[in-house]
Amino acid sequence: MIRMFALIAAAVLTAAPGVVQARVALPEAAHAQAQDPQAAIRTVERGRPGRRVGARVEGQNVVVIWEYPGGRIVEIVVDGRTGRILGER
Repeated sequence: MIRMFALIAAAVLTAAPGVVQARVALPEAAHAQAQDPQAAIRTVERGRPGRRVGARVEGQNVVVIWEYPGGRIVEIVVDGRTGRILGER
């Protein structure tokens, strides 16, 4: 009985660091992935009057060039990792 417990404990302790390492690595890997630029464009288009004039990738962000009704043109910056709109310039 004691021998069985020792074998199980050794197996768990041997496997545990790999399991913990994998759990720590998952959020980091997901965080590093960049969002699809098309998804960023769709985020800007959703519920916003006007039309897209252009778009470009700038570092980790996606910059969407947008024309509002009336002709005002702005650059809308979208976080390329989260898809969150960071602001207009």
